[in-house]
Amino acid sequence: LLKLLDSKHDITLRTEAILALGRMQTPSAVDPLILQFQDPDPEIRTAASHALVHIGIDALGPLISSLSTCDDQAAWMVHVTLAEMEGDAAREIVKNIPRLHGIGYERAGFVLNMMGTDVIPVLIDALATPDPTTIRFIEGLLETFGRAAIHHLINGLSHDNEEVRARISSLLIVLGDQVVGDLLSSCGQDEEWLRELKFYIISEIGKPALDPLYQA
Repeated sequence: LLKLLDSKHDITLRTEAILALGRMQTPSAVDPLILQFQDPDPEIRTAASHALVHIGIDALGPLISSLSTCDDQAAWMVHVTLAEMEGDAAREIVKNIPRLHGIGYERAGFVLNMMGTDVIPVLIDALATPDPTTIRFIEGLLETFGRAAIHHLINGLSHDNEEVRARISSLLIVLGDQVVGDLLSSCGQDEEWLRELKFYIISEIGKPALDPLYQA
């Protein structure tokens, strides 16, 4: 089947071979399939994307590595493919941030943005990493989500990892007074330590955050 990927063959035959490799979940086909992203025919590129999604976990490492090396056309197809793989891809991207370089770093952020807010819990869990590059990457990405991240971040204040809680607190402080109303409305059923943490965050934001308290 791999021989049928050659561009000398008919597009229909190549497409069928590509999709068959995906259905067979053939790990050895991953790199040749990624090369199909450079093909000028969109049907071939789309088929290769579908095949890689079907292969799944075994395709993630090579796809993520290619973010640092491929051209723009191939990069777009890698973006689409990884976004389609959702949670597994998100976790693997975050895990591989220290290994990415140059444009690959920016492309990884773009892929995670494409996945939308569903990726935020994955990013929050990954704040437990000791790697400073990954932490900066995640914090920057969470800031770009803005208000859409607030609910997830507030829920993350009860995370079982103390370092994660500390980093979320810092992020909420950076987001400023826009988080205050959500923090206050979430306090009702909190344990005392969590309520105290939320009021600490509000006090660190400063006067704009304290105004709703005075008006309450």
